[in-house]
Amino acid sequence: MFDDYKGMIQLQQLFKDEYGYSCNDDLRELSNQSFIELEGNGADAMFWINYRGKKYLFKPIKDFECNVWGELLGEKFASILGIPCAKYRAANYMGTLGVLSESILEDDETLILGSEIFQKFLNSQKRDAKETIKDIINNYEFQTTYKIPSEFLTLSLHDQQRYLFNHLNNLNQVKLILKQYKNMDPQAFFDITKHLFDILVFDIFTLQGDRHPNNWGIKEKNQIKRPAEVFDNCTSLGLGYIDISKRLVLFREEYFNAKMLREPERIYHFIHQIEPSFTLSEDNIVEVATRKKDYAAKVLDDLLQKSNPDEQDRINELYTTFNSEIIDKFDDILKEVEDTNDLKMRDEVYFYISNILQMHSLELGDIISKYRRSKLL
Repeated sequence: MFDDYKGMIQLQQLFKDEYGYSCNDDLRELSNQSFIELEGNGADAMFWINYRGKKYLFKPIKDFECNVWGELLGEKFASILGIPCAKYRAANYMGTLGVLSESILEDDETLILGSEIFQKFLNSQKRDAKETIKDIINNYEFQTTYKIPSEFLTLSLHDQQRYLFNHLNNLNQVKLILKQYKNMDPQAFFDITKHLFDILVFDIFTLQGDRHPNNWGIKEKNQIKRPAEVFDNCTSLGLGYIDISKRLVLFREEYFNAKMLREPERIYHFIHQIEPSFTLSEDNIVEVATRKKDYAAKVLDDLLQKSNPDEQDRINELYTTFNSEIIDKFDDILKEVEDTNDLKMRDEVYFYISNILQMHSLELGDIISKYRRSKLL
């Protein structure tokens, strides 16, 4: 990906080299260029670049020095685990720092986001065009099948839809919904749900807390459906906080307090604040009103408890690779990513990510070992 350009990709230089276009920080003028398409979807995405027969999305990243590592390391971790992931390179457009990602779509292929899947599903539940979300939720069969909490009935119409999407954003209920999806053949269903299982495990391992329904999807072309690669991981690795710089300082203080006082729970307190957004089931929702979910280790425990032997073996396989090829070789992986993008991770970010991943992996290992032992008995 952009092999001719070493390090961070300077877009103003690329535009000049490839298209003879000189940037002047006027996005409207840039959008008139034949090689640029403005992006209408996504909260942060700016534009697509048509480059040598492929399309690349430029997305600015807030708190770049911290959150860029979620995308860059997330891609590398996924590759090591054998989970298809969008490709990323660090990039700079006129002083705005972010990432370039290669389009995951083939020609004439469409990305259908989880939120679109949910909306189409809800539309299919209407008995007539005038029905609202509230009417659907009030249907007893719907409440029972999708385990709708009684608290939903007291919410405003706007909050019902927001909370309902969060409630449905779990593997078990997505499976129920995909079974009803138009032209969903058995092989596509198997491939997609298997990939979503891997995404769930990947998010647990990498402490991804933002896999909301706009951050996963399926691809479709000529009515043929297949899994979409993992994308949008910038808030993984414990980085998804508004004031991440303050969190880094607090973590360092608590880390040394934990060592001195021999109270590891001080560190785990930080790790347990990170809650996966895409979980196994509605049982992982702790509080409906705040949409709070269980932390990653508890979701893994629930997943292992409810998984079949093949799924448990898959979790064990992924964890073995995660622990031996990622945690144990973190410094080597980081060096490779730093060299590719000509970036250097700040010391405080390194301290935070490396220690959180190390402690998190130990906790996950304890949970997985419990199930390994139970299988031997």
